[in-house]
Amino acid sequence: MKLLLQILFFFLTLFNLSATTTISKVALPNHAVSFSKPTNQNQESEIKIGVSNFARSGISENLFSQKAVLWESSVLENRAREVLRVFVSGAGKFSLQQIDDYVALATKQGNNSKVMLGKTDNGAATGYVSRASNDHSYFKMTDEQWDEALNAVGNNFDEMWKVNKKFIDDRKALGNEFYFSHNPTNADGFFLREVNYLTKPVNQGGLGGSIVNIGNDLWKLVW
Repeated sequence: MKLLLQILFFFLTLFNLSATTTISKVALPNHAVSFSKPTNQNQESEIKIGVSNFARSGISENLFSQKAVLWESSVLENRAREVLRVFVSGAGKFSLQQIDDYVALATKQGNNSKVMLGKTDNGAATGYVSRASNDHSYFKMTDEQWDEALNAVGNNFDEMWKVNKKFIDDRKALGNEFYFSHNPTNADGFFLREVNYLTKPVNQGGLGGSIVNIGNDLWKLVW
């Protein structure tokens, strides 16, 4: 139902364009929609917003390849065609802008110079969010935000990792110190991906750090 509502919102966004000259029709499975030529920057922005919302609806790249979005491109305005072609080719994957947007959304207490990573422990006091206290930044999406993002890329956890990885890259670029609320040798899930990325040699795609125990159930990354 959520997916159907998002698709409907996409179509309504495009129907609301205040243009007067119909260019073409787009054939989606069981749908046909008339589009009007964008005559100014505002209308082009509305097209981009509609495309972005549709991209987040969870339509997978595989679905597009199977169903083939058909455009009468010879009569479609060049810029609108370009925007939508880029979307179709990238369906099921995050754009660089989407990755940046999700990183911004998930970065908490971003003004701190220290980062806390670890396990959630279902929100317990031992989890990395609690142990971040007020002096560490940390990466956290709500369940709803996570589900929305994961749905947008067809449950592709490698795509979700790109967001997590960008958070780490951004914090490293700021010269932040990395701490761990849990023993990295017991890491699993995305925590394991974080540990591996931070400690693998640079020539193997990692950042080349090492982890030391500093006591009080706390670990630190050293370069």
